[in-house]
Amino acid sequence: MNDLTAAVLVSIARVNRGSGDVDPPTELGHLVRERRNMSTDELIQLDEDQLDYFTEDGHKVYRAQWQEQTGRIPMEIGGVDEEFRILDIGGANGRFSDQLLAEYPRAQAVVVDNSEYLLEQNIPNDRKRLLLGSATQLPEILGGEKFDFVFVNCLLHHLVTGSYSGSRRTIRGVLRDLSASLSERGRVSIWENVFEGTLLTNLPSRAIFEITSVRALSKIARKLGANTAGVGVCFLSRPQWRSELNAVGLEVLDSHWTPMGLPLYQRLPLTIGAVGAVHLWCGKAQ
Repeated sequence: MNDLTAAVLVSIARVNRGSGDVDPPTELGHLVRERRNMSTDELIQLDEDQLDYFTEDGHKVYRAQWQEQTGRIPMEIGGVDEEFRILDIGGANGRFSDQLLAEYPRAQAVVVDNSEYLLEQNIPNDRKRLLLGSATQLPEILGGEKFDFVFVNCLLHHLVTGSYSGSRRTIRGVLRDLSASLSERGRVSIWENVFEGTLLTNLPSRAIFEITSVRALSKIARKLGANTAGVGVCFLSRPQWRSELNAVGLEVLDSHWTPMGLPLYQRLPLTIGAVGAVHLWCGKAQ
């Protein structure tokens, strides 16, 4: 039995726990900070060495992804000189928003991230506002503001709590809040990594959650390339994403699939078939 197979077997024995409450955020300068009660539904934070990934490779703006995510904007707004507002959830160092602001001179952006360490690496811009806080607290942080385009780049699978069911509830709650933050013409762009099974479509995502969320298995998970080892990661399949979006009144208007490679030693024990990144371009259901 190899390490990965052992990790899968051990992870299945985990038991989901209960939930807890969240205190409202507090204003501090130009940033928003939040206080939280400790609970199994509280978001689990990455360590600083894990956050370093998001200052480098994790937040590069790759050309193909950029074209896929932003290529529909001109059709939606009518021209480069049109005014519009961007919300960049989990925007980290702000490179994605910076590129949008450079391309659209009348756009304004709000970057939300729960890491002060990452927000401090933003390049100052009069048209960019930084908010320190969690994606789970958007109604309080944003105060009812509306946005024309909301970008969520590889963030939702990091909304991990002390249980799989709690993580799924958290993801759905954030999607509901994103829908509420849209203007009348608003669109949500979601970019997510996907691991789907050959036998059961949703099985690999659940197994990956269990393996990466057990601290005792963190060394094994890191060897297998999991940056979130010991913290957890909650990937969903493409059918699961569509189900979650439908549940909160969002409709997938367009989608794009980008296949990715994965070594056989990672695919086989978890029965992984399709591996890739999915882009979901969404609007409010009519």
